[in-house]
Amino acid sequence: MDFEPLRADFLRITASIVYCTVTTVDSQGRPRSRVMHPIFEVVDGVPRGWALTDRTPLKDRHIAANPYVCCSYWSPAQDTVTIDSAAAWVEDADVLHQVWDVFAAPDPPGWGDLSGYGEAGTYHPRFHVLRLDPYRVQILRGDQFAAGDFTPRRGSALVDSRLTKHGGVPHWSRSPHIRPARCWRMTNPVLTATSLLSRGNSRHPACTPRT
Repeated sequence: MDFEPLRADFLRITASIVYCTVTTVDSQGRPRSRVMHPIFEVVDGVPRGWALTDRTPLKDRHIAANPYVCCSYWSPAQDTVTIDSAAAWVEDADVLHQVWDVFAAPDPPGWGDLSGYGEAGTYHPRFHVLRLDPYRVQILRGDQFAAGDFTPRRGSALVDSRLTKHGGVPHWSRSPHIRPARCWRMTNPVLTATSLLSRGNSRHPACTPRT
């Protein structure tokens, strides 16, 4: 399914709410949640996110055992976005500098002030980036709740692994038996995150919760 029908609401709601609950799972299936400020964008028609966060032992073990996270956004206006993603730590220096520029942008959606990292910048020992490649996005707007519409509308997306391995753009298809548009899915999330990375929370690290 084409992500375009969700694009505007996806970017608007995540940027306006700013903080979300991010849940990881350990090797025994036990979840752990923390509040973080990822930044999501849409690149080549596909959603992508970055989380600037401490690479704590607990978080590192969770990602190693289960490379998936769930980001949950909610506002008092009853706008909600749930994002299931493949997750991988970024090691590439060029990508780290790219993410620095994303977070240095004015707030929102960026942080603006990254002075806490000092002159070390991306080489600061607590500057770690988690890349998020969503494979399922669900959006429910407040006006839907007000109208009594609580039914997620669903669509699916299929990834051609031959293209993904080489950084190609996934092919999207709409399932005719499923309602289109408020829920988007992509298959092979691990392959997508790993292959793309192979190519290439507080605003001050001293205050970052070590979760």
